[in-house]
Amino acid sequence: MKTLWDKKWEIFKKDNRSHSTPDKVTSAIIEFIVRHLNGDIKRILETGCGTGRICFALASIYPDSQVIGTDISQHSIDLCNKARTQNNASNVTFEKMDIYDLKFPNDTFDLAISEGVLQHIPNDLQGLKEMVRVTKKNGIVFASVVNLMCIPHTIYKFIKGKRYEHYPEKSYTHKSIRKLFEDAGLKDIEIYGVYPGYGMQRIEGYLPIIGPIITQLLYLTAFIMDKLTNNWFSNLFGIQLVAKGVNR
Repeated sequence: MKTLWDKKWEIFKKDNRSHSTPDKVTSAIIEFIVRHLNGDIKRILETGCGTGRICFALASIYPDSQVIGTDISQHSIDLCNKARTQNNASNVTFEKMDIYDLKFPNDTFDLAISEGVLQHIPNDLQGLKEMVRVTKKNGIVFASVVNLMCIPHTIYKFIKGKRYEHYPEKSYTHKSIRKLFEDAGLKDIEIYGVYPGYGMQRIEGYLPIIGPIITQLLYLTAFIMDKLTNNWFSNLFGIQLVAKGVNR
């Protein structure tokens, strides 16, 4: 996957747009993370930081913290450092690093995050365990992964097969991501699904007339069902599952 992401971030580097602003999915993930944080958060790690949008958001929310983003792609790090200068984000730094081999001592961070990373690596448990290793006792680990129950996205991946732009990409269920967190030794696990309509956007190209209509109906359905059922619809069918665990 290193080559795939190197190519993606290299393309991002060549345009003049800002890629450090969270989209709707990432905003929902950040909201979930912040909602579960208590106490003094001083050191934050994001592995597979991509464009750095989560790092920049948390650095703004917690201005007294030190935020470190790591990624296996040098193009990602270059992109993040450019945005760091543009955003004047003095409490954020970025380093090229493999999730399997994080160059930090044990018990370094109050909070460790990966967004859309575990689904792309061959050994997700090894990567998660390395995140746990560098997290302090009673620190919190968050990871978001693609949800198998986001039916439109799952169908889209099946149709595209090896032509899918992020192939290979694992999908998870509530049960499988919970087990992964349990196997990594994490406790007090909570799982939350976000943005069920996202997957439909991927299929609109195959359904140019009715696709956008179906997407809007899905958004409306999710909104109504979430209001009536305390976010049950999004939790089950969201594009990503966000899991939280505590390093006891």
